[in-house]
Amino acid sequence: MKRIAMWMALGLIFTLSAEGWAGSKKDKDKDKETTEKATSSESSEKGKAFDDWTMKCGRPEENGPELCLLAHAVFRKDAKEPSLIVRLNYQQSTKITLLSAIVPLGVDLAAGVSLKADDGFPTNLALRYCTPAGCEAFLPLDGSTLKAISGAKKIVIGWLPVGAKEPLIVPVSTKGLKAGLEALQKS
Repeated sequence: MKRIAMWMALGLIFTLSAEGWAGSKKDKDKDKETTEKATSSESSEKGKAFDDWTMKCGRPEENGPELCLLAHAVFRKDAKEPSLIVRLNYQQSTKITLLSAIVPLGVDLAAGVSLKADDGFPTNLALRYCTPAGCEAFLPLDGSTLKAISGAKKIVIGWLPVGAKEPLIVPVSTKGLKAGLEALQKS
């Protein structure tokens, strides 16, 4: 349980500094600027860009172990704040990769959050909590799910906004995901 709290603390640190993540914006100039900022500032903070994904490492506790996250932020056109942040955490001691998705406030909690890779079946994420930064859902990835995600050509994450009749489906870039996951597992 303490380990999960440490992951959440590290995730919160990176969520609050989401502008540093390389995201997938439609506006190529903004995307390039965001990627350049992310690459230059993260190099000095043990961060590394993998196309649309970025890996950052840090210590949420002063004397605690260094933890690494691979993250990707998705922005709506002309938005300053991401509409979705996807993070992957790898725990060396247990060899478990945990996927988390931060979606905006206003998600229908009963409907939850789902992930779909390529033409596979949707997988439900466990919606754990909401903060002013958004609602966070988690999915521990077993070997087959991790393999499907790392090799996927198309990944989408969806949720039902409160009062909506249709879910909001957001594409997640796979560009750099496989290389980023390999680096994360070696970190």
